[in-house]
Amino acid sequence: LVPNLQSSWKMGAVAFTLILGGFAAILEAGGGFTALLRRLVSPGKDAGTRVEMAAGGLGLLCFFDGLANSMVVGRVSRSLADSSGVARAKLAYIVDSTSSAVACVAFISTWIAFQLTMIGEAYALAGRDVNPYLVFLQSLPYNFHSWFTLVLLFVAIRFRFHPGPMAGFVADAQRDHAEPVDAGNEAPDENPGHPATALGPVVVLLVAFFVGFMVLGDPAPGWPDCRDRMVAALGSNAGP
Repeated sequence: LVPNLQSSWKMGAVAFTLILGGFAAILEAGGGFTALLRRLVSPGKDAGTRVEMAAGGLGLLCFFDGLANSMVVGRVSRSLADSSGVARAKLAYIVDSTSSAVACVAFISTWIAFQLTMIGEAYALAGRDVNPYLVFLQSLPYNFHSWFTLVLLFVAIRFRFHPGPMAGFVADAQRDHAEPVDAGNEAPDENPGHPATALGPVVVLLVAFFVGFMVLGDPAPGWPDCRDRMVAALGSNAGP
């Protein structure tokens, strides 16, 4: 453990994870994602399916990091899922399928930053000078694992496809909630929050990403504008 604690890169990753956990706690405490989830779950029949679709939609919204996705979506969806007869195992499947899979194909995420580093180092060892971000973009159509994971997720939600042991967990949850509470008619929370308290921090996070690109980018001489500085921060060594 001690040698690893002496690595600035690894300690930076630990610090970043702790900060990201705090960010997720702020999103949860603000109640914005809970309010957004309740708005997505409109009144009507089949509340369980609508809760599952809403949880999947929130998973797509939390694209910036797989860990934050799991913490935020799982925690804010849990109580509503329980009251709607959604199995905890099914909710865990939804959260897991929209965490790393979304972060791997998003245009900006913490996981992509790691991928760019690996791509750049691999090409450097091969003696080739490339733009890692362009290589990443070109590879997106071939990320079959992520795309198939997302497609199978929404097939499982829309058509109630529960292979293997999942069917047993779903049946147990539905049996325990023979008369599920209509999610759209639940009593409101004391402090339900507002969707802006969820979307606001996400917007601030995206702005911070781009500001970081401009500040930390190291463009070559003659690259004074913001666009080229962002490109340089993403790994480009080519001219404008």
